Parts: sequence; structure tokens; C-alpha cells
Amino acid sequence: MAVVGVAWRLCLGGRRAVALEPPSSRAAADGRRYDVSACPTRVVPGAWGFLAQLNEGRATKKRATEFTMDRVVQPFDASKFNFRKAAISEALVAFVPETRAAPGADASSAPRVLPPAAPLAAVAADVAAAGGGPNLVIINVSPIDYGHVLLVPRVLAGLPQALDVGSVLLALQFARELGGAAFRVGYNSLGAFATINHLHFQSYYMPLTMPVERAATEILSGALGRPALPGAAAALPALGKRRRDSADGGAAVPSYGGGEQQANGLSYKSNAVRVSRLLDYPVNAFVVELEAAAAAAGVGGAAAALAAPGGLEAVAAVVGAAAQRMQDANQPFNLLISEGGARVFVFPQRYAERQAAGLVSAELLDTGVNPAAFEIAGHILLKRPEDYEAASEGWAGRLLAEVSLEEDRFLEVADLCFGVRGC
Repeated sequence: MAVVGVAWRLCLGGRRAVALEPPSSRAAADGRRYDVSACPTRVVPGAWGFLAQLNEGRATKKRATEFTMDRVVQPFDASKFNFRKAAISEALVAFVPETRAAPGADASSAPRVLPPAAPLAAVAADVAAAGGGPNLVIINVSPIDYGHVLLVPRVLAGLPQALDVGSVLLALQFARELGGAAFRVGYNSLGAFATINHLHFQSYYMPLTMPVERAATEILSGALGRPALPGAAAALPALGKRRRDSADGGAAVPSYGGGEQQANGLSYKSNAVRVSRLLDYPVNAFVVELEAAAAAAGVGGAAAALAAPGGLEAVAAVVGAAAQRMQDANQPFNLLISEGGARVFVFPQRYAERQAAGLVSAELLDTGVNPAAFEIAGHILLKRPEDYEAASEGWAGRLLAEVSLEEDRFLEVADLCFGVRGC
């Protein structure tokens, strides 16, 4: 039984690193509630290769949810816990994403990080000018693996846990700058097991391929056949054009048309974006990815695709618009960002809904597992030793089946998010 993990560190763009001591030596000092390096992890035998972790500390010491689970968007409430109340010792750096322009254009040559010393006090006077303060990177005090940190966009602005194109783009840039196959970024909406109603993303290092990343996919024919939301279209290239791909027998492959586009003041050539659905996985889900990365397959292909200006902006426009539509429809969802931002898994889900209706079996409820982004991706946290030892592929499949939307509802969400009908 192997314990998986990697060195605890942040590496921004391969150019500047913020080295952190191993979690066992820092846990007491920086406020983490337990030593995650002591949590055993094993690969569950079977075709999917689910990862099971015994994490008793997260079960007993994780902060309780302070809002209802029946509404995906709720107003920010300053009286509840939020990250402006986090201990200053939990702050690591402020993330300022690198700007990548077309070849020959002027752009920042490297991402920037602000030192961790008193970051909130240091920027308080500049909140108005900065649009709500820094994008703060803070330690997750209830970690699930090494390097588990939170990205909190514009931390002082008091943003609720809801996405738009800009916040998705920031998360993709964060994934790109930290880079490498082992780094993942996740997002949980309200109703999909977010526990704090203050905009944040989860991220950590996992050296093994996530089970969902190995799942087969097929093109979601007809996707992106209508414009994005007006707000998204105003900020980033409009959705709408798609091309034919001879490799899949002529199925419609959604993409951006070529040509110069504008986003955040930068001119770039748009990159094709492909929307697919998972096959042979317990959860119905979407995959939004740069087509060049999908064609090249793997991290090398992703790196090449991300080197071209405009790639992340194109993915952000599609994912951000889909998130806004699900929020408007009160549809809970989770995201998993992998391959440095070139690939995003979109999981509309229903577990809390079924749980509230009394439809989830006692076998699953007794384990206390809350299937959020990383659990749906195949890294399942268990709270009791007996559940950890007994975890099987069949049990994990039954858990994730309760997350998954039934086919008719899934297709309705596909139409809502990507316009797949009548195209």
C-alpha cells in the first residue's frame, strides 16, 4: 500500500519559487489543523484506478458549512467566516498572472508575486485602485494533499462563491503558471460542497493521473452553436463558429474562428476550443479543452497549445459562460482544471439534492463522503479507517453514480451551457 505525495512547494512559471517546509514541520506553526503527510493513500484495484485517502483530520476539524445548500448563488455575508478573517500566518503570496501577448508585442516577461509579510495590511490603501485587493494564495488549513492552497481572487472585495469569465481566466492562469502535470485546480459551487461563500479555488499537487483524466471522451456535436452570454462576449471573443474535423468522421467540432481578437487589452489569434463529454465514467461530465492540446495528447501538447497567446482566454470564455448559465439555472457544479489550464472538466451534479430528498443509500451516507471536485475526479477522501480499508471500485462507482445527472437532464444542461440542440 503506497502513500502518494510530492514536495510541498509553489513554483510560479518555472522562474520563481516560494519554497515551503514539509507540512509535518509547519502544520502547527502555520495553522493547519493536522499533518496531511500522515494520511495514507492507496490506489483502489480496478479499471478506473480510484485513489482512496484516509483523512480523519478533515472529517473532525474542517470548518462547518454556514449557508443553505439549496441555492447556487447567495449574497456574500461578512458576518460569516470569509477569507478576510483568515490568520495572517496562512497567507503565502499574492498572485499576479503573467500577461502573454502575440510574438513581438510588449508584455511582462514573468509572473509576479508579492511577499507574504502582512499582505492584507500592505494593500489596504490600494483596494479601490486594485479592484478589491490582491489575488491571495493562502494555505488550506484542512488539506487533502501536499501543496494544498486556496486562490482567493480580489480577497478584500467580498465576492460570493460564483464564477464569471474573468475569475475562470484567473484560475486557468494560476494553473498555467504553477505548471506541470501534477498540479490541479478545483472549484466547488454552493450546493456542490463549497463550504465557504467567499470566491475561492482549491489547488494541490497529485503526482498520479486522476482517474477522470484517463476517461475516454467523444465530441459533443453541435456545441457552441450560439453566442455566449452578453457579459462574456463583451470581455472575450464571442462563441459561435465551429469547424469540421475529418478525424472523427465529420462530427461538428466546436471552435473559435481564426483572426485577431481582443481580450483584456491584448490582441491575439484565437485558439480552437473543443467541447466533449466523458464516456465510460460513472459521472456524466463535459470536457472543455484547447483543440491543439487534445490533438497532441498529454502535457507536452498542452504546453505547446498554451504557448500561443489567446488559448486560456478562449477556454475561459467557454467555461465562464457555462458556469454563469448553470448559476442562473440553480444547477450545482464542480470544475477540475488540469494540464496547466488547457483542459477543464465540468461536473454538473445532484448529490446534495438527492441527499436532501432521502434518495442516497445508507451505505454511502454512513461514510460521510461529500463528493466535490477532487472526489468526482477520482481522489476520494474517507473519514473512517474501516471505510478506507473496505473501499472498492464498485463502492466508488455507486457513490459517483449518485453525483451524476441522469441522461435527459444532462443533455438539458449541455444545451443550456453549450447550445447542442438544433445545430
